[in-house]
Amino acid sequence: MISLEYFYLAVFIMVGVGAYVSWKYGEQEYNNGLVDAVQLHNEGVLTYDSYEEDGVEMIDIKIKPQEVYNEE
Repeated sequence: MISLEYFYLAVFIMVGVGAYVSWKYGEQEYNNGLVDAVQLHNEGVLTYDSYEEDGVEMIDIKIKPQEVYNEE
């Protein structure tokens, strides 16, 4: 039978591996999203306005619906 210490060690290792894989996947998806945003901005699909509200810089992002920019 497995001792309690080994069980805790196995759980700790699984949590650590899961956290690392999740972090790397999230980092990759963030980079992909950033590239997509730059591409959409260059195509004129994504536009933004920056303004200040109560001393905080805000960004209003607008993305045209797919039907609109496919017709252009």
